[in-house]
Amino acid sequence: MMGEYFSVMVFPFGVLHLWKGKTKVLSPSQRLVSIQAANGKHELVLEHQFLYFLKAADNYVEVHFLSKQGMRSELMRITMKEVLEQQVDTALIMRCHRSYAVNPIKIKRSRRKGNKLELDLGLDFHIPVSNQYQAAFRKFFDSVDSPQEREIRHK
Repeated sequence: MMGEYFSVMVFPFGVLHLWKGKTKVLSPSQRLVSIQAANGKHELVLEHQFLYFLKAADNYVEVHFLSKQGMRSELMRITMKEVLEQQVDTALIMRCHRSYAVNPIKIKRSRRKGNKLELDLGLDFHIPVSNQYQAAFRKFFDSVDSPQEREIRHK
């Protein structure tokens, strides 16, 4: 009886809440990326639009992001695998190499160097894409680029 009463009372308020446009769908740039260190004592929370890439070394990950002071990096004791498992929205960070993961909205272009693929994030260096992840990136580029953008990106 109590369960029926609860659903009868809550349902109209939920519909009214949706009807009045109170729910807000966040755009990808407004989503938050949260990374909690393995020991649970350190947490980094930042807007997705400010995250550039992650670089792993053993049990540590360097998080590279844009802050008010410019580009910064923060070293956290956590594995890359654990960082990626923590993410609710898996499209926010794409793994591209054993040691690297990138924010796909920060990719300016990709380029081939021999049989290797590299990502240009507009920084002083390029991020490597290992053979294992190249197909996923080609599929990603095909889904977001127009034919003209694809031609520019792959030069």
